[in-house]
Amino acid sequence: MASFSAVAYYIPYSSSFFPNKPPKFNNRRRNPVVKFTCKAKNGETSPGKLDRRDVLLGLGGLYSTTSLSANPMALADPALPDFKDCIDATQPNKTLINCCPPAPSRIKDYVPSATTVNTRISAQSVEVGSDYYNKYTEAIQKMKNLSPSDPRNFRQQANVHCAYCDGGYTLKGSPKLLYEVHNSWLFFPWHRWYVYFFEKICQKLIHDDTFTLPFWNWDAPQGMQIPSIYNSNVISPLYDCFRNPDHLPPTVINLEWSYGDVQVDPKIQIEYNLAIMYTQMITQSKTPNDFFGKAYRAGDDITTLDGAGTIEQTPHNHVHSWTGTAVDQSNPIDMGALYSAARDPIFFAHCCAI
Repeated sequence: MASFSAVAYYIPYSSSFFPNKPPKFNNRRRNPVVKFTCKAKNGETSPGKLDRRDVLLGLGGLYSTTSLSANPMALADPALPDFKDCIDATQPNKTLINCCPPAPSRIKDYVPSATTVNTRISAQSVEVGSDYYNKYTEAIQKMKNLSPSDPRNFRQQANVHCAYCDGGYTLKGSPKLLYEVHNSWLFFPWHRWYVYFFEKICQKLIHDDTFTLPFWNWDAPQGMQIPSIYNSNVISPLYDCFRNPDHLPPTVINLEWSYGDVQVDPKIQIEYNLAIMYTQMITQSKTPNDFFGKAYRAGDDITTLDGAGTIEQTPHNHVHSWTGTAVDQSNPIDMGALYSAARDPIFFAHCCAI
């Protein structure tokens, strides 16, 4: 554990799912068009074009510093966490919390094995008591039953999100800057990797490598409420007591909710939600940066980058805050706060939708 305090060293960063600065949509300039190709041969590039493989590797931070300096296609050093120390993260009320994962003796690069691609199903379509439901609850319960020191333990897995998303690591090469996987182009790939490994743990625990996590399709009318499987039984491993009691089924979600409910006819709310999705997916996503988020590279200060993409800003952040409890708006918990969001099993269904 590092000996210095996050509060003493860093610019305060929003620990809830709303940024310190409001999103800026107006007066955006169109970025220069960069063409991507999947057809470049090994060692071959074309002026003005980037091989998609190079972009994905650079975006995910998989290049080493040596590779970046030697590779003319690399845009800049990637933003990487400094793994040598994990520090206390900051809760929304500015108090500190230790959510550091167990320190590994060594870090091993994961090499994906060739597997069959399995299709996810929507959480709304899962019936309580079905074979899928029983497998899903078995996997989550077994994760919760693991030793607290086991990195596969459900709470330890939730702590991964806390550490990477709420100030648990500093930026490699810039010890006074926080590392953060929100509010930039890291948002999509990091969360998809996170879900991938969480799903692998589930498969291993129930001895079924075909199992997939469900997705919460809050962007479609039939999915615009908390799926019933997460609220069917208080003793279910899918249940979480820190959800907003005013937003339980059959309440229709407000994809632009921000601490305050206005009584709206459910049909009107659904139409409004669909309009929000069109705006965020089409109208406001004129460039890749608009949709995926801005570049985040070595030396960048994430607290001033203001780099979230359209989907991360809305509806992603608002789904979090709408679902979580906020008796005190300065200290939301579970889905409503970065440090605790992954403690609620519905978090992973939410992330499977992005």
